[in-house]
Amino acid sequence: FAVSEVVPGSLVEKLGLRNNDVIKKVNGMPVTRPEEVMQAYAQLQRDSNIELEVERGGRSEIFRYEIR
Repeated sequence: FAVSEVVPGSLVEKLGLRNNDVIKKVNGMPVTRPEEVMQAYAQLQRDSNIELEVERGGRSEIFRYEIR
């Protein structure tokens, strides 16, 4: 799942995501197909902690968030 068209000041930018980042996993769940994206989205609506595994510039990075 590739990130594109990040708008300055948007939630996506505030989360630290950048254009050309590739989201590989959400809370340990792979997101390689459209149905996996929908499953991850449904899980995020229930969870208060979110972990994203992102590929940026050929390296993996982990982003962790707490939703309050």
